Amino acid sequence: MRAFSAMLIMVLLPMTPAAAASSITWPQGWKLQQSPVPTSNSGEEFDGSNRLAVKVDKQGQMLAVLNLIVLAIKQGDEPTLESQTASLANTMRAAYADKGMTSSCQEPQDATLGGFPARQMRCTVLKDKADVLEQLLIVTIGRHTVQALSLTASPANFKTYEPDFMATRDSLLID
Repeated sequence: MRAFSAMLIMVLLPMTPAAAASSITWPQGWKLQQSPVPTSNSGEEFDGSNRLAVKVDKQGQMLAVLNLIVLAIKQGDEPTLESQTASLANTMRAAYADKGMTSSCQEPQDATLGGFPARQMRCTVLKDKADVLEQLLIVTIGRHTVQALSLTASPANFKTYEPDFMATRDSLLID
């Protein structure tokens, strides 16, 4: 479990601070925190926020992370759901690769998030050919923001915390 904690923190930390917010109900018993906003693969910084809910055990070991990234849409930009899903997935893959891990993701599927059309995909993260993390990512575009909600956990814990992800997902109100 300690390896999971270190890997997840290393992937989530190399990012930049931000501002935008959405209405969401986080699950009971999860620790809430702000994290830096991801940058693009080209290093572009975005205006937005990156909020985490972290589930830890009694020993303080990380079991799962719910992550809500909200990025403001720049005036004049017309992002597509496909391009934003691909961009966030590529940023995620690059962050894992920087830590010596690889990710394999299923093709994105149609979904909804906060009443808006969305794209959802499930990824497996490997280190030394072993499954170390599972991630479920769902991306939508609101009127003023691009939003991504994800659940990341070890394969052993993923199903345990998936209901918390679904409840959080259902509570999200998008601009």
